[in-house]
Amino acid sequence: MTDQITGVVDNGGTAEADFPVYKGTVGTRTRNGSDLIEVAYRGEVTIERLPTTGKLGAEDVEILTLERSATDRKMMVATVRPAFTKTA
Repeated sequence: MTDQITGVVDNGGTAEADFPVYKGTVGTRTRNGSDLIEVAYRGEVTIERLPTTGKLGAEDVEILTLERSATDRKMMVATVRPAFTKTA
């Protein structure tokens, strides 16, 4: 017997990232109920002073966290949010 998974699942998408520590295609997933976006890519740990800024697609983002995935040691996971421009 095979169990079925039913309902709606948002597995995210992909985007082009231009971060100080990585440039290329990344997987993305927006956290429900917030403006936070989880970004995943294959890479190495680099020391970066956080928070910092980068681009996700054409949008400026603030990179809040960057850590190695607990389930896939070759994967890096960043948490980002849209960067808001300060006005005078």
